[in-house]
Amino acid sequence: MPHFRVDDGLDSHPKAERAGDDALGMWVRAGSWSMRYLTDGFIPEWWVKKQPNGTRKARKLVAAGLWIDGQQQDGERGYQFHEFVGPGRQDSREKIEADRELARKRKQKSRRESRQESHSESQRDTPCDGRGESRRSPGYTQPNPTQPISVETLGGEGPEADARDPNSPPPPHCPRHPGGTDGPCRACGAARQQLDDWERDRHSRAEARRRAFLTELDACDACDEHGWALDDDGTPAEPARRCPNHTWEVTHA
Repeated sequence: MPHFRVDDGLDSHPKAERAGDDALGMWVRAGSWSMRYLTDGFIPEWWVKKQPNGTRKARKLVAAGLWIDGQQQDGERGYQFHEFVGPGRQDSREKIEADRELARKRKQKSRRESRQESHSESQRDTPCDGRGESRRSPGYTQPNPTQPISVETLGGEGPEADARDPNSPPPPHCPRHPGGTDGPCRACGAARQQLDDWERDRHSRAEARRRAFLTELDACDACDEHGWALDDDGTPAEPARRCPNHTWEVTHA
């Protein structure tokens, strides 16, 4: 959001002293209004008349050299700030709109890079067992692919396996070796294979939720690619806050 800048020497400037505090207060409020609506220092007559003793204060500002009377913009009569736009003064409407456009482009670029990085990370995923070991790790028992895996093979889990919470990982070992074994055990290998599949499925679901959330952020004009709220000019809001348009939940389960 653009700001109306006031010099730190305004308190002792001859023009400010001639205008007086009453008129100077309206001058500051008018400057803020101009920056909000990007009028480049033009203050319409109707706005002045809405202020308490506005016309009288405007005359003081004109007499002090802070405003210029008899100005027009878009068919409206009003007043113009003296030397409103320029180095060390206020930014013009053209510059503010150009800065906003650059901010929007930076946001779009950052989102594209974030999506590309996410895609690269998903391609680097390597299936692992419950202990973080890959299928080539020492002690990993690969099940015999020529023999089907049955409930009996896994140690007779039966109904317990069917009733297991799908959000909880399956055990990494067979019921006969709950603490693991150094010897070959086809059932333990099948259990680790089952855990491996569960981990990959969990990762896929979490990645799908995360991608859906990023797509939601990408379509939102009220926040950046990380979900931090933006002001009207496309810059981060102060103080920083999460965008209220989204439900903030953990996207990496």
